[in-house]
Amino acid sequence: MRNIKDIKYKSKLIYILVTSVLLLMFITTLLVAYHNYQSIEHTKHCISDVELDIKKINKIKLKQPHTIIFKSPLSMDKLDLEKAESRAIAKIKQGMTLTFGSLKTKKDFADKKGKIAKLMGSKFANFWVIPNHDTQYVKNDFTNCYFANSNDIYHMKCVAYAQYQVKEAGQSVPCSIMLLIDYDLSEQKVNNFDIVTFLTNDVLDYTGSNL
Repeated sequence: MRNIKDIKYKSKLIYILVTSVLLLMFITTLLVAYHNYQSIEHTKHCISDVELDIKKINKIKLKQPHTIIFKSPLSMDKLDLEKAESRAIAKIKQGMTLTFGSLKTKKDFADKKGKIAKLMGSKFANFWVIPNHDTQYVKNDFTNCYFANSNDIYHMKCVAYAQYQVKEAGQSVPCSIMLLIDYDLSEQKVNNFDIVTFLTNDVLDYTGSNL
């Protein structure tokens, strides 16, 4: 009789234990399902935020490419330095040749000043292209220029040289001039210039330059 009672008691304990385990598993399943639901809702919310951010970014207007090219630290890499220097040299040589060799009359000074200003800047034109009845720039014998090495494309150093002839009191007088030019390659313009040498002879022979 005692054994039967023990068996019933043990069976009851097993039933309670199994029921408790099943109940615990059910509760755990519910908790996991709720957690997954919360995660899905959070993910949806994050996706919505990302989509909103993308829409905002797409509405932003980017700056023009040339602004990025010339105003960033990578300007030297972006700019075709050799091509820009070649273009600048052609402009400077043209401006030097027009100034020192083709201003023979008062009309020349008036007609060519605007073009020289575009090539060499207004400061240069206002300094050199001034009619002088006693002096005429009658012939250009030689003009050349070259750029020094620099990492600043906005203030490149350029040496420009011209050998020319002026007419004074009916006679031709040989002259030479050498300028140091501060040049902006990005804008293709003369920022400033300084007279290095001005002689009434060949400055190259005088200084021994290899230009």
